[in-house]
Amino acid sequence: MSPYLRARLMVSLLVVVVVVSLYSLFSMPTRLKDRDAPQVKEVAVTKPSAPKEPVIPIEEGKPPVPLSQLKGKIVILDFWATWCGPCKTSMPEIDEVYLKYRDKGVIIAGVSVDKEDARSRYVIIRKSVHYPTVMALDIPGLLDFFDITSLPSVYVFDTNGKRVASIGGYRPGWLEDVVTDLLKKKP
Repeated sequence: MSPYLRARLMVSLLVVVVVVSLYSLFSMPTRLKDRDAPQVKEVAVTKPSAPKEPVIPIEEGKPPVPLSQLKGKIVILDFWATWCGPCKTSMPEIDEVYLKYRDKGVIIAGVSVDKEDARSRYVIIRKSVHYPTVMALDIPGLLDFFDITSLPSVYVFDTNGKRVASIGGYRPGWLEDVVTDLLKKKP
């Protein structure tokens, strides 16, 4: 065996010994500590600022209102994002429904599910509709009440605050059909 090859082998062996020694040194106390540690049960922690029920932004610049305080109104929540093409396609139709039925007890609110880095795009799109919109980031816990699996997602609540319809995706005419049916049933 050449002296060069012997030297490389010795250095490699030395590196392996050092790595194994360091691993044993730093992992041993942790393993002993884990073995002797008492078992800790997981406890569910609730967010202190999370609402107990969905809150609805009914007016720009004012705090959202709990759904239970909107009895007698038909409430519609439109979850959307700035990057979502179908969301932007549905917004003019939702805006038309809002303008047509807002004086008949229909409340529509848009909720952007965008991340903070999209806030500037959100502000631009928000100005294209008449109904109030907010970013979900600004209402802690709001998304916990909804099972949003696609965008846009629209949730409709009747005059008693009961969810009576929802849709994931965009279907032209769907929202107005639901609203007119609910208005026929409204006392």
